Amino acid sequence: MLSNPVLTREFLTSLRTPRALALALAYLAILAGIVMLLWPAEGVYSLAAQAGHKLFILLSMIFLALVALCAPSFTALAITTEKERATYDLLYDTLLRPDEIVLGKLAAGVGYVLILVAASLPMMGACLILGGVGLGDVLAVYGIVVAAAVLFGLLGLYCSAVFRTSYQSLIYCY
Repeated sequence: MLSNPVLTREFLTSLRTPRALALALAYLAILAGIVMLLWPAEGVYSLAAQAGHKLFILLSMIFLALVALCAPSFTALAITTEKERATYDLLYDTLLRPDEIVLGKLAAGVGYVLILVAASLPMMGACLILGGVGLGDVLAVYGIVVAAAVLFGLLGLYCSAVFRTSYQSLIYCY
């Protein structure tokens, strides 16, 4: 899977764009802002644990919402941009099987979202520091978020394969 040339090309070109940097900065700024706003000012442990639990719940919901907004945008354009640039036939004529092409496109789109998921680990770590949340809860949230990223990535890739233009694919995917 890692030796897939479609995955390598798509992943590296998407990470080099200013859009990817801006999205990562906005994503992390939103999550860090929530942590800073909800960080308890009191020194009492029980209040801090209660605040940690509230922070965990809110951060988990916003985390999932941000992944639901980001994941389709990377895969919904994967195949339609190849069609619009007239490079789809060239890609299809390579030695790669169609399933390798599709898996490479999916892995590149979902891979960037998984980098964003991994970059949010310090924010979830703050919930563990405050208390009121166990490691199992954090791992469950990350499991759900990764599954949602793959699901939304597959939905975007489906829309990209069905519709002719990137605009249609993106609109119908959302």
